[in-house]
Amino acid sequence: MRLPSLSLKLASLILVLIPLIVRAQSNNQGSRPATSNIVACRIMEIHANKEPGVVLVVFHQRDKVDQPRFAALLKQSSGGTIQIRPAGAQWQSAAVIRLKSCFGRGMLILPAGTTNLRERSDLLVKFPDTKATQ
Repeated sequence: MRLPSLSLKLASLILVLIPLIVRAQSNNQGSRPATSNIVACRIMEIHANKEPGVVLVVFHQRDKVDQPRFAALLKQSSGGTIQIRPAGAQWQSAAVIRLKSCFGRGMLILPAGTTNLRERSDLLVKFPDTKATQ
């Protein structure tokens, strides 16, 4: 009688552990290596103006785990040009600045009408390869 009881306990344990393992693996698949110059970001605010024709986008890293890498890449690239890729769109250039008064935030500067961005949407940000510039 002890053998069926042990088998039932083992089967129950496996049924509990499988979803936890699958969830942990799927969370790891979405993250990029710590050395990657591409960071998944989230748009916080968008401000558009007709004169001058410009779109300003306040953004930050989407995933908390990317914060140190994002901060370093943003600081190195502030005042320069980066590449952005909104969901469902192609890569395009944008000027980027680091917002010193707002910890962990950056601002994209784009010509008016060049992209269809929405607040609280995700985009990929490709910073210049720091290895190539060193």
